Amino acid sequence: MRHTRTPYMSEQQQPISTKPGSRLTGRIDRLTPKGWGAFHAGTREIQVRRTWPGDEVEVEVFRRRRGAAQAKLLDIVEQGTPRRDAPCAHVAECGGCIWQEWPADDQLRMKRKIVEDAFAASPVGVDVEIAEARAAGPEFSYRNKMEFSFDSWYDAPLKLGLHHAGRHSVIFDLERCWLAPPVVSEIVAWVREWALRHEHTVYRSKTEEGLLRFLVVRCSQSTGEVMVNLVTSGEAATGLEELAKLPERFPEVASLLHSVNTRKGSTAIPEHWMVLAGKPTITERIGTLEFEVSPQSFLQTNSQGASALYDLVAEQAALTGTERLLDAYCGMGLIGLWLAESAAEVVGIEQVADAVNDARALRDQLGYDHVRFEEGDAEAILPRYVDSGQTFDVAVVDPPRAGLHPKALRALKWLGPRRIVYVSCNPHALARDMAELVSAGYRPGTVVPLDMFPHTAHVESVVRLDRQ
Repeated sequence: MRHTRTPYMSEQQQPISTKPGSRLTGRIDRLTPKGWGAFHAGTREIQVRRTWPGDEVEVEVFRRRRGAAQAKLLDIVEQGTPRRDAPCAHVAECGGCIWQEWPADDQLRMKRKIVEDAFAASPVGVDVEIAEARAAGPEFSYRNKMEFSFDSWYDAPLKLGLHHAGRHSVIFDLERCWLAPPVVSEIVAWVREWALRHEHTVYRSKTEEGLLRFLVVRCSQSTGEVMVNLVTSGEAATGLEELAKLPERFPEVASLLHSVNTRKGSTAIPEHWMVLAGKPTITERIGTLEFEVSPQSFLQTNSQGASALYDLVAEQAALTGTERLLDAYCGMGLIGLWLAESAAEVVGIEQVADAVNDARALRDQLGYDHVRFEEGDAEAILPRYVDSGQTFDVAVVDPPRAGLHPKALRALKWLGPRRIVYVSCNPHALARDMAELVSAGYRPGTVVPLDMFPHTAHVESVVRLDRQ
């Protein structure tokens, strides 16, 4: 019998192991949608936090899922883009801002590339120009809302802070968050000590036991007022009288609330709330709009960035005072109200009841009789507008990350406004929806990326489409 000799397989031909614990070297050649660097080892994509294209890195795989592997950064052999020292002590562990080690100009350049890559990857190509990304306010202390979680394991002391990167169930104690004003971190430390003194338990969704769930802090960037909202699983919390003295330590706290959420899901949205000290709302101003912010208010988390965004939308909408304007997915109506003085009529659509109530209250405060807001899903309301023969000259759409619902997109094409201004927080969804609008006869203008969330991979984009 003749035996066939198995050819020798060289080291280069050996399959590359990407099992957890495997150590690899590679050069980052792209970014994932969440802003991690990535390279390929064999057929598997290796995703590495705190890396950028051009970096040559040594990594260790710790997780595999859906054709990709996530790896811990061990060493940077060569930097693709020069780094700087990050001011935040938590940059290595926090799951929030992952780009602090790169200067602001480099972040803008990378955000433009994220948008370019999204359009390049679109299965239905759209020939569109991508502008240079624009900054939309300060690099730090720009967030007007932060949500902190309580945590406690076995005999370890209670923690109050943010989530570990890649370990959503693990919380680390916050020293200072540079994305929020400094007073926010000081308030977190005070509340943590209060909770420790009173030996409060932490809520666990699996057992539905425990008390403390979240601490939500809102800040007005215009008035300096702060709202502190303690979210618990029940009303039987000891030490609330001491907690009510928080404004004595921090005069910025104009609203101190205790909210109750008995639902099992991990959410800070309260079922009901009560005022412990101060007033139930804080006052915010964006441009000429002044309004009250409640615990349920939906608001862009960067107020100064919101002003830049709304100015850009106004620029793209190019209203003359005669147009009937549709503001779909309008939240608390700020875009429509920002444009109201330049429109003959404004119709806003929003599914969240609290946001609609806020929008109507602000409309009444401004005395805009030509503005109305309708509560409901865009995919249900827009087809009804089509059936009733309504028309709009200009439409502004600002959908969630998933983009326009197919029924809403189809109805928008049937409505046929002569101009659409699309505001997007997801360039991949934007590229997909724009392809549909272009096929329906719309000509796209320049896509303008806007950096409303420095040190993260999130990027807003605004584009105008005109009906041909």
